[in-house]
Amino acid sequence: MNTKNKVFELLNSNLTVSLASITRNGYPRPIPMKVISVDDEKNVWFATSLKSEKIDEFKVNPRAGIACSNNEMSVSLQGKIQIVVDSVLKKNMWNDGMRIYFPEGSDSEDYCLLKFVPEML
Repeated sequence: MNTKNKVFELLNSNLTVSLASITRNGYPRPIPMKVISVDDEKNVWFATSLKSEKIDEFKVNPRAGIACSNNEMSVSLQGKIQIVVDSVLKKNMWNDGMRIYFPEGSDSEDYCLLKFVPEML
C-alpha cells in the first residue's frame, strides 16, 4: 500500500482529527472533529451545525487544514472546505451517533456537512 493510500485509510478509520479554519483575524483555529467518511476522490467529510463559528469562518475563507496521528504515522493536509446542505447527501452520510447533536435526525435544519477537498497530496 502506498503512502497516499495509508493516509486516507487512517483518515477513514473513525478518527477524530483537528480541523483548522481561519478566523476573521487571520489566525488558524483548530477544533476536534470526527471524520464521518472519506470518499473515492479522497475528500474528507464531517458533520456540523450550521450555527457553528467555523461555518461563518469557512464562508469567508474556505481554506482549511486537517491533522491527526496514530502510533504509526501522522498526517497534515491542506485544502478547502465546501459547506453541503443537500438533503440526499445528508441522509447518505447520516449515522445514529450524530443524533446527540441533531435529535431530529438527518432532516434537521441545523445539520450540514463539511467536505474537505485536499489540495496537496
